[in-house]
Amino acid sequence: MIKEKSKFEFVSDEWVEQARMILEDLVSEFGKEEVNFSVCETFTNAPKNIDPSRIVSWCFYIKGNSVKVAKGKADDTDVKINFDYQKASVIAKIVYNEEIIAQQKEDLEKAREALAIAGKEFKQPPDYLTELHNQLALVTV
Repeated sequence: MIKEKSKFEFVSDEWVEQARMILEDLVSEFGKEEVNFSVCETFTNAPKNIDPSRIVSWCFYIKGNSVKVAKGKADDTDVKINFDYQKASVIAKIVYNEEIIAQQKEDLEKAREALAIAGKEFKQPPDYLTELHNQLALVTV
């Protein structure tokens, strides 16, 4: 669980540390040896206090029952997300309910189909990543 009750600016060093703690807890509880998954999220137009370049990235790697979380850009991840910081920071504060989760599953299926048509592989994210998002939503300002 979250070890601090403070709120943190989206993708700040402190926020990434909270993501690490939450994800470590989730992976220790729900991780499976055969499941490997990684993501790198990069956001443009970030506040200068988060990064003077106004581009900020963070990534995580799940390998079985272990996890690595880091700030910075990585090119070796299964999923790469590039998005506007301001738009993403709004989404980051939304706690997903059943309706949103159902829509996400539908969107994932469409993405899987589109990638198959393009001859690319789709990697299914672990189900517990929704809980990572929801816990982070509660500590994001």
